[in-house]
Amino acid sequence: MISIVCGKKGSGKTKKLLEMANNSVVTAKGEIVFVDLKEKSIYDLNRNIRFINVKEFSINNSDSFYGFVNGLIAENYDIDEIYVDNLLNIINTNLHDLELFLNNLRKIGEKFQVNFVLSANCEEDEVPSFINDYIVALT
Repeated sequence: MISIVCGKKGSGKTKKLLEMANNSVVTAKGEIVFVDLKEKSIYDLNRNIRFINVKEFSINNSDSFYGFVNGLIAENYDIDEIYVDNLLNIINTNLHDLELFLNNLRKIGEKFQVNFVLSANCEEDEVPSFINDYIVALT
């Protein structure tokens, strides 16, 4: 399953994502991973959540990030949830170019029973229709 927290810059998406990740520690059956571009989030996460600073890896587009996610899952079959803050900045794209990436992410999530919770900068009126089914919160 894929869930997306959308909102304009500074609207509280990261705070919402951190809250969701920390709350999932109680209910998740497996490991939880939090991926971000900044180290700052590590201080707000439950210590049982694995934090990954994606800047430490050569990720610059959706294909390299998709490969990275595949590697995470291949390395640890116990991953239950992956939270990704600032998805559009990580893969250097915009909302309108996410459809293929989200379809691929959904397929691997279904195959390995991994839930993805993503955040993306966007205005409510610019959200493409294919993303509407994934939105869990507009901040």
